[in-house]
Amino acid sequence: RAAAFSFGVLEELDRVRSSAAGTKTLLDRVDFVSGVSGGSVTAAYFGLKRRAALADFRERFLLRNAEEGLKTRISLGNIGRALGGGVNDSQFTDWLDQNLFDGARFEALPDDRRPRVWINASDIYNRTPFVFGKTSFDALCSDIRSYRVAEAVAASAAVPLAFAPIVLQTYPGGCAAPLPPWYDRVRNDPNAQPLLRSYAE
Repeated sequence: RAAAFSFGVLEELDRVRSSAAGTKTLLDRVDFVSGVSGGSVTAAYFGLKRRAALADFRERFLLRNAEEGLKTRISLGNIGRALGGGVNDSQFTDWLDQNLFDGARFEALPDDRRPRVWINASDIYNRTPFVFGKTSFDALCSDIRSYRVAEAVAASAAVPLAFAPIVLQTYPGGCAAPLPPWYDRVRNDPNAQPLLRSYAE
């Protein structure tokens, strides 16, 4: 539902013109898109294809059965998988990668390209929001450019028990760039915001 609703918003933005937009529609003036859960599917696809997303998103995703490879039946096996972390692991990620995002990685969504895209998920360990972006991955001493867009979207859309959590690896000591000035300040501040503390730790 969230993917369909957000796609409808994009279509309506493409129907609205204003004097400030000139001959362009409001869709052409979108500079930033943030998505979570099902809305992250639309956000990521629009970020990758921009206006061209309007032409085929309905057929490639909304009218397809993205759950065709998922385990959805109630059974003792699935109950055991749910209690062990999640019923489904990489099936949804692989489906998105193969059928919608065509193997795209975050290098196709650079920060200096418009629209800028944020894919939001939940850090269930620290109980904070997590944004798939350069700042978050810099804190992990990792490079988001090589990370699959489908994995970020699947993490955003994952429902606990139905999906196994996606685990990100940190590379302490492997940061190519110096840590930002706020890093030590946050680590030593017991009153730091939980989101910043989760990045620093």
